[in-house]
Amino acid sequence: MAKKENVKLNKLEFGEERVVLDMIHADEGLKSTFSGSRNTLTRIANADYTALIKVGNKTVGFIMLVYNGRTDKHEIDMGILSEHRGKGYGTIALGKLKQLIIANGLNVDIQTRQVNEAAIKSIVKNGFVLYKQDQECYYFKLPVEGKKQGR
Repeated sequence: MAKKENVKLNKLEFGEERVVLDMIHADEGLKSTFSGSRNTLTRIANADYTALIKVGNKTVGFIMLVYNGRTDKHEIDMGILSEHRGKGYGTIALGKLKQLIIANGLNVDIQTRQVNEAAIKSIVKNGFVLYKQDQECYYFKLPVEGKKQGR
C-alpha cells in the first residue's frame, strides 16, 4: 500500500494539457474509462485544476477538477495507469484534492460506473456520499460546510 507522503500532485502548467490526453490514449484501461466521456480534451483544457499523480519520478495517473456551469458544481475526473492500479495512489490523490476542495469551499461531485469497485471504495473512503444513481453510474458529493457556489 502506498504511503501518503510518497504520492505528490504536480499541477500542470498552461499548455501541458496534452500530457493527460496522451496518457489516456496510451493506456487501454484509461481509454475505455474515458471513451464515453464528453469531449475529454475540452474538459482537460477547461479544468480549474489538473495535476499529474506522481510517485517518486514516475507518473501513475492524473486528477482534475472541472467546473460545470450547467450544474454549478465542480466535477472530479481521475485516472490511474493500469499497471499502477490497486496500490492506493488514487485514494491518496483524491484525499489531497479533497483538502483543496475544502479549503476553497467548493461544491463538488464525482461519479463512477457501478462496476468500478476500486473507485467506489476510494470515493467513500474520502468522505464522499452517494446521492444518486442511474443504470450505469453512482453519483457522489462531498458534504462541505459553508461551501461557495460555482467557481
